[in-house]
Amino acid sequence: MTESHRVLHEYFYDVLTLINEDYPQEKVLQKIAVGACQFEHISGAAIFQRETNASLRLIACAGIKSYENLYLPLNWLWHETASLSEVNSLTEMGRESQLVAALQEVYLAQWAELSSELKTPVLEAFCKTPQMLLVTPFYMNHRINGFFAMCFDPAHQFNTEEYALARAFTKQVELVVNNARLREQAMQDAVKLERNRLGRDLHDSVTQALYTANLMADTLPAVWEHDTNKGLQQLSDIQRMVKLALAEMRSLLVELRPVVLVESSLSDLLNQLANVVSYRSKIPVAVIAHERTRLPKEVQVSFYRIAQEALNNVTKYSNANEAKIELSVHAAGGLLRIRDDGRGFDPSNITGTHMGLRIMRERANEVEADLKIQSQIGGGTTIQVIWDRHAGRDDD
Repeated sequence: MTESHRVLHEYFYDVLTLINEDYPQEKVLQKIAVGACQFEHISGAAIFQRETNASLRLIACAGIKSYENLYLPLNWLWHETASLSEVNSLTEMGRESQLVAALQEVYLAQWAELSSELKTPVLEAFCKTPQMLLVTPFYMNHRINGFFAMCFDPAHQFNTEEYALARAFTKQVELVVNNARLREQAMQDAVKLERNRLGRDLHDSVTQALYTANLMADTLPAVWEHDTNKGLQQLSDIQRMVKLALAEMRSLLVELRPVVLVESSLSDLLNQLANVVSYRSKIPVAVIAHERTRLPKEVQVSFYRIAQEALNNVTKYSNANEAKIELSVHAAGGLLRIRDDGRGFDPSNITGTHMGLRIMRERANEVEADLKIQSQIGGGTTIQVIWDRHAGRDDD
């Protein structure tokens, strides 16, 4: 038994490693099913997950015949005295012990003794010979989310250690399934937040710019007739607002289609960023780029995001008259430098709570690039990123 416990602990450690490494749910569950069959007297294992239509779907199995798209009624193993409402009521209240007691004849039963209504032709093929069947539920939010089933050798006498083993495997299944659901929910929440952010950006930038340009265009004939010089100035402002809307739209399209970040040249992307800042804040941003080769995809994305964050800081805090972006990409690596002639700051007084600088450092660390921030009060700020191809990651 001690050896069995050691094997079990090592096996569950491997499963937890796969979960932490974000392996596909199907592969992890299949590993659990295969692992259960390694123990003595267990001839097969299967995992069923609850579907939204109150049915069970076979999602992993080992030691028994596998069926694609096998669906079973949710109550296929319930004792006749336990109705769907009773089971849901007990599980929603967290009273698992009462549920197990109510269903104990089915959770541990001789296959040959199950009622004919439960032994459909598919299930007879599923369990090829009469044998001991042990089924335990796993939960999500105090509600049955599926079952873990183990088939034992026909002549085997069941013991309580094996029930504990079944519960241990079932808890692993529950962890995998719930973890996958939480990841999916987190991704959905992230997509929703990003969609809302893009919607706000669209309203605050493109919509406002076009609305302002439209109002100015409506009044342009009257202004022109009254004062030609003012009309020329207003026409120039309309042109600037339309260019701002176009630049903002291109920037948002990059956010909506991230693949553009790796398909486009970095110099083109930086020019788009510079145009947005120039039109939005009226701070001229010059771009000097020498792109002799392409950076690896992840490095290019990192450089772009660092430049984006640096220019956001220029717009919000620098009070600069002008800014400059310098890019040099060559066989040995790449260099990105963003300078402004603004008010600057004292780097020694900057703490980890400054989100923008922390984001830039994290982006640089992700690709093993060197980030340097130089600034002094009244002397402007320089952000410099250097990536060494030989010290960093290999190109794709």
